[in-house]
Amino acid sequence: MARYEAGWPPARIAEQLGVAHSPVCKWVTRHREEGEAGLADRACARTTARPACPRKPKPRSWHCWAW
Repeated sequence: MARYEAGWPPARIAEQLGVAHSPVCKWVTRHREEGEAGLADRACARTTARPACPRKPKPRSWHCWAW
């Protein structure tokens, strides 16, 4: 956050850190809204599971090579 507070644009910060522009904007927003606590690691995984999609069986193709 020191770079942002020093006036660096998010695009330059992203370039220096080797990340995309969007995470830098997300970090800046979190810091504004939640302070230092907003920068703590967060789980990236879903907290709820998606319902299982019923899978259709693939049609089998039978090849007879009998002569």
